Amino acid sequence: MTGAPGALELWRGEERLASAAAAGECRFRGLPRGLYSLKAGGKVWEVLVNGDAAKDLAGKTEPQGDWKRIIGIMLILAINLGGIAIIFRIWKKGD
Repeated sequence: MTGAPGALELWRGEERLASAAAAGECRFRGLPRGLYSLKAGGKVWEVLVNGDAAKDLAGKTEPQGDWKRIIGIMLILAINLGGIAIIFRIWKKGD
């Protein structure tokens, strides 16, 4: 976690798993996959852990993750449209 406020607590359900007194960067290692809550200063952030990930609690987003998803979607669409075009071309030759 980056941008973490002071007195950050990690919760899973009703069980507090960890707390960090210092503000800034916090690392939680060895967490099993699942839904966790981060609580600090009256705010609550829901976090789904399904692998290694970084979260910025200061509100900044990680742009490279968004770009990777956009490029992946564009490649999948291009491949599907190319496949459809080839299928129609073969179909037209058959008539």
